[in-house]
Amino acid sequence: MGRKKLIIGITGSLVALALFSVIVTSGLVRPSPAEAGDNCYKIITTQSASLLPPFNTEGEVKSGILKGSTNFTGDESSITPISDLTTPPFSSGGVVSYTGELLFTTRKGTLTTQGVGVFELGPFGRGNQFDRVIEGTGEFDGATGFLYFDFEADESGNNFASTVTGTICISD
Repeated sequence: MGRKKLIIGITGSLVALALFSVIVTSGLVRPSPAEAGDNCYKIITTQSASLLPPFNTEGEVKSGILKGSTNFTGDESSITPISDLTTPPFSSGGVVSYTGELLFTTRKGTLTTQGVGVFELGPFGRGNQFDRVIEGTGEFDGATGFLYFDFEADESGNNFASTVTGTICISD
C-alpha cells in the first residue's frame, strides 16, 4: 500500500473513531427498551398536526402511550434557512432548521420534549425532528427518552402527517 493511501486510511479511521466517540459520549446511542428496563416503551405511532401562527402546531397521536393531543411551540428566533438546498431533490421553497418544545397531553399525564428539526418549505415538504424528553407529569413524572419524527406536509403546506419512533422510559 502506498504512503498516501495509508495516510488516508488512517485519517478516515480516526475520523470514524472520533465521530463514534462523540455519539456515545453525547448520549445519542441508547440501549433498546429490553436492555433499558421493564418501564421503557418502544414508540412506533403516527401524529397529525396543523400549523398555527406564528410558529406552533396542534395535533393528535392516535395510539400507544402517547395517545392524546399535541402542542408544538416553535422558537421563531431559531428558524434558520439552510442555503444551497433549493434545487431538486429539495423543494424550491427552501429548507430551514428550527427548535421548539412539544407537549403531549394524555390521560396518563403530560410529557414535554425539546427538539430540533429541518423542513422543506412549501407543499408536500418533508422534514425530520429529533426530540429529547425534558419533563413530565402524572405517570410521565421523571420520564426520560427520545423521539424521532419523519413528516410530510400536505398540498397546503400547513398540515402534517408524522411517523413517530423512539423510546420513553417511565420511572417506578
